Amino acid sequence: MLAGPLNPPQAALSGVVLGSGALLLLAAAAKLGRTARRAAARGQDAGEDAGEGGAIRAALRIGPSRWRRVELIAGLVETATGAAVCLGYRPAVAGTAMAIQGTIFLSLLTYARLVKAPGGCACVRRPEHPGATVGRPAQARAGFLLAAGVTQAVGAPLTQRWWGSGSAVAERIAAAAIALGVLAALLEAEQPWRTPRCGRRILSPRRDAFAALARHGTFAAVSAAAGPFAGGHTHRRDGCADEFAFRATGRVVVFRVSRTGPGGAPAVQARVEAVLDPGPAA
Repeated sequence: MLAGPLNPPQAALSGVVLGSGALLLLAAAAKLGRTARRAAARGQDAGEDAGEGGAIRAALRIGPSRWRRVELIAGLVETATGAAVCLGYRPAVAGTAMAIQGTIFLSLLTYARLVKAPGGCACVRRPEHPGATVGRPAQARAGFLLAAGVTQAVGAPLTQRWWGSGSAVAERIAAAAIALGVLAALLEAEQPWRTPRCGRRILSPRRDAFAALARHGTFAAVSAAAGPFAGGHTHRRDGCADEFAFRATGRVVVFRVSRTGPGGAPAVQARVEAVLDPGPAA
């Protein structure tokens, strides 16, 4: 290994390919783990979670027994492809295989989105909202795998700087750091990263809390009873909770949103914090 200067383009390409290969390995581990758990509980299909397998299974209407075989085969293929990509084994072949799998994932997710199948992607991590359909971030991630595979297959000499004997220490460190960032971003596309204690989203926590509030039945019920609300709202953070205050006629209604309950599901509480003086009558 040489301690040469950093080559940013080569380090970036290597990091993108490494991160994509690592995602395939994680997806394979999740599929094979689910397959092993089902095999251990064989004969209990009647009690299987109807949402297991996500939107793809729901869209294709595949039964439990057949789905086990599908996930087993997919997990083995992803393991082989991810390992070959990360180890730099036959990069043209490995990159082509990753591009093909990215194309298949993109096609299946697009179809599931078109038919509005519930269950989310459920590729690596379980979706936060089991009834939600596939989102654009999951589709974009599949497209990213396709692009990364093409990059490795076509630009193999550039992406192989990570594994080559002439790669500089700085390039390997930079490629590893980029790979971790790419992997974190790809996992974020399926389910947002949250803080362990409060369950707050690491990226855009306020926007996430407001979206959870807008989807909650409490907000619709209180809005109908106390509204209409004037334009805009104020926000403040209180410990692990987010509070949104809306001004209505003669009052201020405060909604408190937190994710510290069982399963991390959003909990919403509403209260009237103050009564406003409407002013003298006209």
